[in-house]
Amino acid sequence: MKGLVVMRTLRRSSLAPLRHAQRGLTLLEIMIVIAILGLLMVVIVPRVMGSKDSADINTTSIQVNKWKQDIDNWALSTRPDKACSEYSLAEVGKWATKEEVKASSLKDAWSKTIMVMCTEAGFRGVYSFGPNKVDDKGEGDDITSWRDPK
Repeated sequence: MKGLVVMRTLRRSSLAPLRHAQRGLTLLEIMIVIAILGLLMVVIVPRVMGSKDSADINTTSIQVNKWKQDIDNWALSTRPDKACSEYSLAEVGKWATKEEVKASSLKDAWSKTIMVMCTEAGFRGVYSFGPNKVDDKGEGDDITSWRDPK
């Protein structure tokens, strides 16, 4: 019986330092983890943001080109005599889809209205203000149906 008490005491005393030695992380370990996370953020965030910008440009380019095709088809089949300045994307969209066009489909990826470009010669195409959200009349970073996006 006496040997059993001694064994229990030895066992308890030998485990006690191990329990206290592995209680948590040191300040240095935490700082290293934070530094690694910071480095990952510096590398990953710009790539992700660049991907979104590129996706917005591509989406708007597809949207602009679709509107141009719809206007071309609409003008040829229903209103060949209508002046370009009277073109309405809502009217064209209703003709193309046979239902009312949602206001959101008349806007680009930056929530700006898609525009129709008319010249003295007539209809030129459709364009978006682009990422800078400023009307450059189809130039600058505007996304147009008559030239490829940057």
